[in-house]
Amino acid sequence: MPKEQNSFSQKIISQIKKENIKPHSKWKFTAINYLVWFAVVFMVLFGAFAFTLIITALWDIDWYFYKHPAVSRIKFFLIIIPYLWVVAFILFSFLGYYIFRKTQKGYRYNFFIVCLAVIFSSIFFGVVFYKMGLGATLEQRLASKMPIIKKIHPNREQRWMNPQIGLLAGRIELVSKDHLILIDFNSKEWKVLYPDKVYINKHPRMKVFITHFREGLLIRVIGEKVDDSVFQAKIFRPWSKPQRESQPNSRSRN
Repeated sequence: MPKEQNSFSQKIISQIKKENIKPHSKWKFTAINYLVWFAVVFMVLFGAFAFTLIITALWDIDWYFYKHPAVSRIKFFLIIIPYLWVVAFILFSFLGYYIFRKTQKGYRYNFFIVCLAVIFSSIFFGVVFYKMGLGATLEQRLASKMPIIKKIHPNREQRWMNPQIGLLAGRIELVSKDHLILIDFNSKEWKVLYPDKVYINKHPRMKVFITHFREGLLIRVIGEKVDDSVFQAKIFRPWSKPQRESQPNSRSRN
């Protein structure tokens, strides 16, 4: 047995000499380990930012539409899901897990424990960032600095500029007995026909909206595109959500 151990040791020594392997100092290993931990923290923070943007996008949704019989469930989820930020959250969570496994003792921990720790850490800090009001600010800055994000993840105005799937929004230009003239956010004029039965939310703050359409009012409409500039309405809603006091102008952002 000792001879076998000596033979193995000699092979290792020979391999080291052959490949000219040199030992690294302890401080280098420590520095690398710290850098890996910093990378883990950054991945968790990036995941938290992504989760903040997910909350921001979902909070802006009017969930009244989901419950309404005139609204397709598929159409509703196509509107609300912030695909870009969901993918970013999953990606950063995976990278956080992967890099954590590269830490000095990371390999010892169970796969599910590490995954849950990374995911819940990102969710926790994401909620904190959202409560601090960073969601809308971050979304606006990303959109202004990286225009491609607008194409991948449309803002609120863009999501409602989809008459081909039954979504339209804009400013009332003229009120008639059987239709509205609506100017959308691309400055296009639409003739919006009233349905036989108009579904309007009866929230107390919207009494003015319910009883009177007026020129200059920003609204959202769900319905069906009839012609190039004609839209058959099924549901009318104000642009601003009921719980918000402020009303956006014609170029507002989420």
